[in-house]
Amino acid sequence: MRLRWRESSLAEPDIYLAVALSARALAVAARRGGRRVVVADLFGDTDTRASAEASLVVDGDFDDGFDAGALLAAAERLAPASSALRYGLVYGSGLESRPDLLAQLAAGRRLVGNAPATVARTKNPREFFALLDRLGLPYPAISHALPADPTGWLMKRVGGAGGGHVEPARAGAAPDGSCYFQRRRDGRPVGASFLADGRSALLLGFSEQWSSPDSFRFGGLLQPAMISRRIADAVPAMLDALTRALGLVGLNSLDLIVDGDDFAILEVNPRPGANLD
Repeated sequence: MRLRWRESSLAEPDIYLAVALSARALAVAARRGGRRVVVADLFGDTDTRASAEASLVVDGDFDDGFDAGALLAAAERLAPASSALRYGLVYGSGLESRPDLLAQLAAGRRLVGNAPATVARTKNPREFFALLDRLGLPYPAISHALPADPTGWLMKRVGGAGGGHVEPARAGAAPDGSCYFQRRRDGRPVGASFLADGRSALLLGFSEQWSSPDSFRFGGLLQPAMISRRIADAVPAMLDALTRALGLVGLNSLDLIVDGDDFAILEVNPRPGANLD
């Protein structure tokens, strides 16, 4: 194991507040790890409630995310920032495009995971793909303006999660800066889960993903993904470079499109992904 974890001088939180569009996997992982957890998400399903000491369903949806006021109010009810108990904050999907909201949630609670500034850098397509250029890492062509011929291009919302925000680019689309365009590329979507400590990364494994019928929304995954030795050998060095450049910590995932020995980077998710399951 190449990572050398530094011991923290901070005491471990008494209780963790888990926040995600669906926080079930975080809640189950916390319970299995012997941690106390409370949950704020969109569902409050049976498995989540069984794993958490308390949970609240927050107003919002997959397209527009959390209602900010409702999420902050739920967090204060579940994990009061002024409490004598030490509360930690762990988060999943739903905050990639809202680092300011993440910072508000972290106030008075110990943030376990990537800082809001790291999330902002990682999910800003101008910064992220410019970084890939500097590192010499491959990715499908992107454009911040609608291509003259949008055939074969996708439109993606900045900071979107779950694939529901992805759609074929079409003539007349006029993004206001909330979207960008990426050339569609043949291949299989593969996710690489990794741990990071800000300096180096540890690859945990690969999972193959698929979309729901007739959309790009996430439909499921399986492990292990079948990938070539060339790709398996190349990914660890890429993860190290991305970790150092972005200052990534904790559990993250790298999304790739894979075709034989060829691959291209789609994005980094600076938080636990669906492959946590």
